[in-house]
Amino acid sequence: MIDNKYGLDLEITGLWYIPFWKSTVFYAIIISSLILLLIMLFYFFHKKRNLKDQDPAVLLIRSLSSGQDLDKIDAQSFYFSLVFKFKEFIKYKYNLVVFDKTDRELKCFLHQHKDLDGQLVNILIEILDDSYVARFTKGVINKSKMESDLQKTISVMQQIISSASR
Repeated sequence: MIDNKYGLDLEITGLWYIPFWKSTVFYAIIISSLILLLIMLFYFFHKKRNLKDQDPAVLLIRSLSSGQDLDKIDAQSFYFSLVFKFKEFIKYKYNLVVFDKTDRELKCFLHQHKDLDGQLVNILIEILDDSYVARFTKGVINKSKMESDLQKTISVMQQIISSASR
């Protein structure tokens, strides 16, 4: 032991110095950071994969396909929502503004656009005609007709989406 003029021991021989990067706290921070990074990457790629299903047209088809009990739905409100969703589909797929048009103007407008699918136009015109019947008969319409119109709408939309993705 070396004494200085003040009588203090200035040597630190019994104390071990461990650098921070060799401590267990450092390793715990690194491991937790890596786990957090992996969780963030998983979340990012999971969200990116689910964005494919976020196509508005696909979401419209899903909303139409959801189990609706047509016996409990009024025909007027059914056809109103069906025509509205059909207009949304045309807006998303063909980028045409059809919400500001009456039904007669819409028929003329659809016949003028040759880039639209003919089957889509024919089914929309048929549904518009059925909506007239539902409106003027105070909602008294055959439920099987409503079901067939719904299935026609869904099938045409699915065909257009599948042909566009090819």
